[in-house]
Amino acid sequence: MTQHLVIAGDALVVAATRIDGLAVDLGSADDRSVQIRDGLGTAAEVEPLRSAVDGFVSSWGIRREGLCESLSGLASAARRVDEGFDGAEQNLAQSATPVSRTVAPGHEAI
Repeated sequence: MTQHLVIAGDALVVAATRIDGLAVDLGSADDRSVQIRDGLGTAAEVEPLRSAVDGFVSSWGIRREGLCESLSGLASAARRVDEGFDGAEQNLAQSATPVSRTVAPGHEAI
């Protein structure tokens, strides 16, 4: 039984782009949290909820920053893998291309 390795370089690039987008979305979560907090209004009854939102945003911010860095690293790694496969494919194509050789007069081709 033979198994084949199939590398979809375009899929790696698409995945890297999507991962970058996710990192950007997570990075802008503070902006959305301000909108949510402001949308709650200023009534005394919603102050506990506003405080809870603030607490969550603050504690989640630290984790989110680390996650954004990890996602950016993962996207970069996917791009490097794609570039590595592209290079390997080019090298393989070059090595499979016949090279024409000229023989100097008075010498035999090997």
